[in-house]
Amino acid sequence: MGLPHNRVRCNCWRKLAVGVGASVGVSDPVVVFGRMYTRDWTDEAGNHCTLNEMEAVAVGHELSRGAGAVPAQPAERDKHRRGRRPGER
Repeated sequence: MGLPHNRVRCNCWRKLAVGVGASVGVSDPVVVFGRMYTRDWTDEAGNHCTLNEMEAVAVGHELSRGAGAVPAQPAERDKHRRGRRPGER
């Protein structure tokens, strides 16, 4: 049997959302760090509903299932090259 699990809606904003959108696919195993909260409400039929949500601060692939590499974004890569002579890496 697998470990028990809960589904949690994760919200990503700004640069994190762009990175996650470009790097993570549906059903990819990920590790998420952020602020978790619960929303409770009653629907039109009178049923009590609960939704677990997380506002993500950091998201990464869960690496126990394989290896991955994250290439630097061009702006980040160029920032590290400043101050070097042409042709120098």
